[in-house]
Amino acid sequence: MSHFFAKLSREQMKTYNQKLILRLLKEHGTLSKAQLSEFSQLTVPAVTGFIKTLCDNKLIEEVGPTKTSRGRFPSLFRLKTDNIHVLAVTIATSHVKASIIDLNGQIQKIYQASLPPNSAPDQAMEYVRKLIDQCQHDRYHILGLGIGVHGIVDIDEGLLVFPPQLSWRSYPIVEELKKSYSYPILVDNDCNAMAIGERWFGSAKEGQTSVTLNVDYGIGAGIYMNNSVFRGSHHAAGQIGHTTIEENGPTCPCGNDGCLEMFASEPSILRHLTSHISSGVASIAKDIAGDVQSIRINHLYDAALLNDELSCSLISRAGTLTGKGVSGLINILNPDRIILTGGLLRSEDTFFEPFKKAILDHSIKSNTRHLEVLKSNLGEHRDVIGAASLWIDKLFNSQVTLESLNIQSTKVNS
Repeated sequence: MSHFFAKLSREQMKTYNQKLILRLLKEHGTLSKAQLSEFSQLTVPAVTGFIKTLCDNKLIEEVGPTKTSRGRFPSLFRLKTDNIHVLAVTIATSHVKASIIDLNGQIQKIYQASLPPNSAPDQAMEYVRKLIDQCQHDRYHILGLGIGVHGIVDIDEGLLVFPPQLSWRSYPIVEELKKSYSYPILVDNDCNAMAIGERWFGSAKEGQTSVTLNVDYGIGAGIYMNNSVFRGSHHAAGQIGHTTIEENGPTCPCGNDGCLEMFASEPSILRHLTSHISSGVASIAKDIAGDVQSIRINHLYDAALLNDELSCSLISRAGTLTGKGVSGLINILNPDRIILTGGLLRSEDTFFEPFKKAILDHSIKSNTRHLEVLKSNLGEHRDVIGAASLWIDKLFNSQVTLESLNIQSTKVNS
């Protein structure tokens, strides 16, 4: 520990301690100066100075005294979560969302719109702008705009390098949105964003290394380790859905043949379902939809929840294949937790149990002895919570100074 602090400059040490106070209040809710001093190992005068700075920046507030068994009642402090918010946007293959989210990860406003099939980038951006404007974001103090989108994202240049399902290439999303909005903007792969969301608000609060696996239209992984997302040398880590599991398999939108996504994603399961039904296999999904051509992903899940044999078998097989794919990641990273998220959660245990079993069967036993395999508990809007967490992580990250953030520059309209 002393070796770590020896490397910090005076300014870095100040930032570290400011963020430590913030994190303690986020973790405990309300604390007195004495409690903050005890938990942080800082002197009370030092804590007092940091509290003043954080109060001046309207990040924390005094909430009155607490009763003690003797002596004066000390004042308590807490995060001022109603003052600063994040504007969050997610772009999926079929829809876009925009939301206002507070520092506790609570959604204040959310809007969603369906995208026309094969939407071009500029067309999709029109939908994004309309939803952002619907959020009436000028009424809030916005820390920044966070964007989550699938595929490979260059976070430094603000480029959507390769979102396979959208078929876009090197789209300058940050540059385009800055033409309309003055907020600082962060963009990242949606799985990375959700991994950060799980770190702050979900199932990854404990432990050192977690993998958040998102399985719906595609399959991707967000890897959180050493207090940050692991993105790889060129921002392309976590593309587990494009692992080849069958050499002569169908061609994936990424250009390779036999990718995991072609067997275990929602569209691939749906294709297999309709193909089997068309060849004469019975399924409740057809009865629910009315005919084969009308079957959609919600019909698959509805049929599975009614114990439809074909639907359950296809979802179960997808869980097994995905678990096998993830086992390689477990053998390499040895994480504390695997957190499953995405549309396949709608099938309840039909996907999850085979997924978990395959992980335990195909991973090195020493790597699964203390491994927890969990379902995300962030709900259906976990994607926008993840996008907002790009900025929340910045706020609580010990390496990012308060001066570099958009804390005081934005005025809130009454």
